Amino acid sequence: MAHPYSQALLQRDEEDVVLLDCSKAFDKLPHSSIVTSLSSHGVNGEMKGLLSDYLKGRSQRVVVEGHFSSEQSVPSGVPQGSILGPLLFTVAVNSLAKSISSTVMQYADDIVLSRTIKKHEDCVVLQQALQRLEAWCKEVGLEINPEKSQHLRISNKRDKSVKVPGEYYVISGKKIPLVNEAVCLGVTFSSKLEWTAQVDKVTAKCRQRLYSVNAFFPQR
Repeated sequence: MAHPYSQALLQRDEEDVVLLDCSKAFDKLPHSSIVTSLSSHGVNGEMKGLLSDYLKGRSQRVVVEGHFSSEQSVPSGVPQGSILGPLLFTVAVNSLAKSISSTVMQYADDIVLSRTIKKHEDCVVLQQALQRLEAWCKEVGLEINPEKSQHLRISNKRDKSVKVPGEYYVISGKKIPLVNEAVCLGVTFSSKLEWTAQVDKVTAKCRQRLYSVNAFFPQR
């Protein structure tokens, strides 16, 4: 993921990276969307029926101090903690990259859009990609949370030579915050692609674990 960003810096270009937050993606994806996506991946017949039965017909209820609520049907989401759950989710969202012109990176419900910024039109293209992403999410039953999403401009330039139209990228009519650091899959990326924050975070965890290990050994 960092390699194309470093290549942009070597070419003295800038890279706009938009990290998107899907609101409760594993819970909101409709079963109908998952089953439909199975056919587009060549899963039909008895296997498709078996996976459809695995998802459908589920219900849930809560208990408080021994009192049970009435059961409610669960028309969306994949079973949490299962092996098939993440796999079915990945199959359902696999069509996203085909509808987006900018670079798309996906890992489960983590979606990252990026584009090398050389001119004003590149920002426009990335904004159009966000709009297509929004339309795709509505089609499959997902929702993007703009407030929790992040826009990271990776650049070594003091002043951004290319401005984003309206200063911010927008999705669902709301601004995506511009940040100097963003975390993706546990890795901290900075606007200058420096790794100080990531190294500090890892070394801090190492110290904590080292102290925990030392606590088991008597001091002389």
